[in-house]
Amino acid sequence: DATGRSLVAQSGIVGIAFTGSHEAGMGIFRALAAAPTAKLVIAEMGGKNPAYVTATADLDIAAQGVARSAFGLQGQKCSACSVVYVQRPVRDEFVARLARFAQQLKVGNPEQRAVFMGPLYTPPAAARFRENVTMAERDGQVIFGGHFIDGDPGGDYAQPTLVEVPRGHALLREEQFLPLLALRCFD
Repeated sequence: DATGRSLVAQSGIVGIAFTGSHEAGMGIFRALAAAPTAKLVIAEMGGKNPAYVTATADLDIAAQGVARSAFGLQGQKCSACSVVYVQRPVRDEFVARLARFAQQLKVGNPEQRAVFMGPLYTPPAAARFRENVTMAERDGQVIFGGHFIDGDPGGDYAQPTLVEVPRGHALLREEQFLPLLALRCFD
């Protein structure tokens, strides 16, 4: 926080490119609006990076692409796909293929070559994963995943998780930085 604020306040910096939370990005905009000179700002402030799967899609390719985007780096990246919209006629088949692919992803110590997903990066991230799974169970359903697995000491190893929640749900709107993908169908 202090480093970022210091950089934003520097008069010798003519532009800022920021990737992070909506709250921090808006803080940058507010600070610069009060500054004596204008600066160029490019801000990526969290999004859901949705994927759309239509009835004409190659479902194997779609499942692999969505899984790699949603669960790569444990979903802890700004570009992670965190919501997938699937055309209703292919919903069940897409979910089956996505589940098959996700179950093949090895979770564990990322120093091992075969591992695709390492641990969540902080204990608060692990707590947020638990809270979001509980919310999905309460308001919708967990289609697969939703649990922690035994891994190497010192980490919280979460399963790739797919949830289905109602329209307008927080898990469809708010970026989570977790291996948690929300599903919605469309006609």
